Amino acid sequence: MVMIRTAIPLICVILLSACGGHKDEVQYDKGLYQQVLDRQQAGLQVEADDIAKTAPMTAADHERLGDSSLQQNNLAMAQVHYSKALELDTKAIGTRYKLGLVLLKQGLSHEAYGQFQEVLKHDDKSALAHEGMGQAHLQGGNESAAEEEFRQALILDAKLWKVHNFLGIISDHKKQHGNAIQEYQAALALKPGEPTVLNNLGLAYYLTGNYEDAVRAYQQAAMTGSTQPKIQNNLGLAYAKLERYHDALGAFTKGSDQAQAYNNLGTIFLDSGKPRHAAICFEKALEASPRYYPKAADNLALAQRTANQQPAVTKPTPTSCP
Repeated sequence: MVMIRTAIPLICVILLSACGGHKDEVQYDKGLYQQVLDRQQAGLQVEADDIAKTAPMTAADHERLGDSSLQQNNLAMAQVHYSKALELDTKAIGTRYKLGLVLLKQGLSHEAYGQFQEVLKHDDKSALAHEGMGQAHLQGGNESAAEEEFRQALILDAKLWKVHNFLGIISDHKKQHGNAIQEYQAALALKPGEPTVLNNLGLAYYLTGNYEDAVRAYQQAAMTGSTQPKIQNNLGLAYAKLERYHDALGAFTKGSDQAQAYNNLGTIFLDSGKPRHAAICFEKALEASPRYYPKAADNLALAQRTANQQPAVTKPTPTSCP
């Protein structure tokens, strides 16, 4: 979405004192806060200077504006508002938790961890704070500490489906794919049809060589209406492992475009020792987009060189690309 940088028509009234020795006072229009909120909800850009010119706002005002900014994925402005809200009310643990999430989204894991720690000082039973600390550890690469926090979160609240998903990711990293599958299934029991978890489940099945179940998981993820290209691309890879190449091409096309889909399938043929099939796919990729997809030309040359290096056969094997 294009953000329009238009200055807010801020209205202020200058009140001149009857005594010339007194400083001028500025009275702000209380309706300006609503103007800022309306602009954010309309998707228009709001600058920090604009906020400073509005009437003094409460912690609740800043939190609402922070929520609106977060909804628009304006993380920097969300951070500003949540921080200002906490300056006015340091014990607002809900706001502090939101600030921690915003910091995580910005990759500031150390700062986010500190906010979740502060939440626990006011509520030592906060499962969400432990979940947030686990995410901060995971983002920082400390998987053992992350797992410890996630386990504590589940002790406090067994219904946190995201925690099971994170534990599944950690298990996959450890190549403990059976454990990962159990965690993803636990997440889906709490959040049925969640496409992110279904994609992760498909990957775990794929890594164990269970391509049929991988296909089913990816298909379910796609049926949720998710537009994540990686789901279709992963589905195409699983189809290819089952030698369902027409289905693989269809999935790749949905995940990208026709040129890339043919290039992907050609790469699979090339890796599986079928350079002549691969060459046909790369040629089709070039036909679909000769200027946009120069990579296919390099791949085609490689496939042709590889095919020429293979021993000659008395009866040529039919070659094709779906």
